[in-house]
Amino acid sequence: MSHSVTITEAARVLGVSRRTIQRRVKAGELPTADVAGRRYVVLSDTALSGELSPLPMRHDATRDEVGILRAQLDAMTNERDYLRQQLTQAVGALYALGENKAISAPGLDTPEPPRPAQRAWWRFWEPTL
Repeated sequence: MSHSVTITEAARVLGVSRRTIQRRVKAGELPTADVAGRRYVVLSDTALSGELSPLPMRHDATRDEVGILRAQLDAMTNERDYLRQQLTQAVGALYALGENKAISAPGLDTPEPPRPAQRAWWRFWEPTL
């Protein structure tokens, strides 16, 4: 035998949100009955007793995807930690070699010749001393 309950009561009985019941009704997954302008969800006795939920488990695939994503996140976190460790060691080695001096690329060791002091544009007409 089945019973007609409101959407709020159906959500409470099935242990889901009111919005979930509304979505399932809209998708046609839960039967409804309209009485005097109000919509009722039709639940079986087994659903009301809590023995059987008429809602299909949609979350199995989502749980699997979450597991896969967590494994990928763990792998990327381990890789990030490894690369951070390698970078720290490389920076330490560079400081030891260069004694805290900036390291320049080969061929750029020659300093630039000094530029003559430039005057401001408005002093163009002033005589130079």
